[in-house]
Amino acid sequence: MVTRAPAARMTDASQNSCTDSHSSAIVRLAMNDNIRKQGFAARIAALRALADVSCRALSRAAGLAGGHVALIEAGKLGAARGLEGPTLRKLARVLATSAEYLRDGTGEAPAPDAVKRAVARALARLKRSSKAPAVEAA
Repeated sequence: MVTRAPAARMTDASQNSCTDSHSSAIVRLAMNDNIRKQGFAARIAALRALADVSCRALSRAAGLAGGHVALIEAGKLGAARGLEGPTLRKLARVLATSAEYLRDGTGEAPAPDAVKRAVARALARLKRSSKAPAVEAA
């Protein structure tokens, strides 16, 4: 007789993460120079984890479709898979870094506090704009 383990309940923390494999180790990695040696997806994941936001929140803060960052972190979109310049620039802006750093790991790594502040500002702007009253066309 085969017994199955009970299904794991999703907690709020796991619902806010793209994958359960992202942990505090990624946050430490984001502040470490070793992140330069990692791939594009790992740099995005590390900076997102550092900012403590979900994939969906980062996607929306950057003005992208809700699942865009999740696809990047899963390796389905990336520098080698035709990720376009505008998308890369939007992510770089919201993560307080350069497109070159995200794409290649070259240039100066962003300061952890700068990443947190930039993402928080972008999310605050998004929240304010969603509360703005709709303007009817004349």
